Amino acid sequence: MQISNKSEIAAFKDDPKLNLKALERKREVYNDFIKSLGLFIAGRNNDEQKQIFLDSYAALWLWAPDEVISVINIFFDLQMKATSGQVNNQQVLKDSYAACIISLRNDCGVRTVLKSSDYRYVFFGK
Repeated sequence: MQISNKSEIAAFKDDPKLNLKALERKREVYNDFIKSLGLFIAGRNNDEQKQIFLDSYAALWLWAPDEVISVINIFFDLQMKATSGQVNNQQVLKDSYAACIISLRNDCGVRTVLKSSDYRYVFFGK
């Protein structure tokens, strides 16, 4: 289901059946966004990945509450600082990445007591 304007999004909130569809759509948006965050992991940076990220980030701004956007903005601010050499602590960057995932989980109704330090990074190869 494609949502094209603000009035359609508002309609989701008024109807329980549509509200369930909205939650499903939000989960799809969040899933796509999480996958697109791979762009910030070394070796996954290409033009296609960048466009996927930009598209999912735009959708996120339509579906995510302010609290989620704030956590994600912290992550992006840290990424920009890392690019300019102002932040070089990989643990801080990893914790911020995991905080994004946890924030998205919480907003989708998956109440968790997990912390950023519980997130595991899996690498294949060298």
